[in-house]
Amino acid sequence: QKQIADTKSELLAVIAETRSELLGIIGENKNELAQTKSSLLGVIAETKSELLGVIADTKSELLGVIADTRADLIKWMFIFWVGQIGMLLGILFAFFK
Repeated sequence: QKQIADTKSELLAVIAETRSELLGIIGENKNELAQTKSSLLGVIAETKSELLGVIADTKSELLGVIADTRADLIKWMFIFWVGQIGMLLGILFAFFK
């Protein structure tokens, strides 16, 4: 009986010690996970801000290119229509002479 009681108390002590160690390890793991999460959130926020900056730059460049293209298109349309009117006037003058 005494030997069983001693073994039981030793096992309970080992179980308590193991439980304490496991709780410590779990706490450390939680802290590491929290730090990793914080680090990842920082990296994500930084990447997001960089991406938004690149998108804004690209948008402004595209708007500039579109404006230049539009101006060129209007210029060439004007030249085309002036040429068409000139040609039409030439044909009319030749026809009515």
